[in-house]
Amino acid sequence: MKTTTGYSTLGSSLAVIFYASLMLLPVSAGADSLTPAVQEKVSKYTQKLTEWTQHPKVIDAVQKANLKGGLPGMSNLKWVETNENDPAIATIFNNDVSKLIN
Repeated sequence: MKTTTGYSTLGSSLAVIFYASLMLLPVSAGADSLTPAVQEKVSKYTQKLTEWTQHPKVIDAVQKANLKGGLPGMSNLKWVETNENDPAIATIFNNDVSKLIN
């Protein structure tokens, strides 16, 4: 999705958290090749991701989103091409969980 504020749909935010965590795994495995400054940033972001996945509001929102399903007609390609000002997307950017993780 094209955005200036970051990822924020509930389902997409949580998916981003999950996939971002996965992307950190190879970095963590080769952490000895990172500079101390980069390793510190990776460690801080890993901690933030861990906190988000354990936050009661995030857990509740994920469970509700899983029951509800995704946005009708949304595909990966459409998601990338959709502007954050799209009415269907804009409402999601302003929910409590999106604000929590942005």
